[in-house]
Amino acid sequence: MASKVEVEVEMKSKADKVWENIRESATVFPKALSNHFESIEVLEGDGKSVGSVRLVKYQPQPGISAEITKPAKEKLEKVDEVNKSMIYSASEDIPNPDFLRDFAVKSFHDLDAYIFGNP
Repeated sequence: MASKVEVEVEMKSKADKVWENIRESATVFPKALSNHFESIEVLEGDGKSVGSVRLVKYQPQPGISAEITKPAKEKLEKVDEVNKSMIYSASEDIPNPDFLRDFAVKSFHDLDAYIFGNP
């Protein structure tokens, strides 16, 4: 069964800067968002091109079951440079979609603060 999670987050940072950080998420997110991500390991490809596979390890979250934040494999299915979007498919180990949505919103707010503080 396929699930789709979409979020819309208003950010203060310039779109190009946000996109740059998203494209480099395997290295940027564990550093800039260390309270959210333990690591993002690129298993196949370069982590930025279609077909790349990565293993995302989340930090434990207060009040959230470890089962929900267990590591998940993601495969990059589509990159749209014009519209600045990426589509990933995930293994069956994907966290709960409600958690993932809320986690994404919080992560992007924190990414915005990181970018804004590190121009």
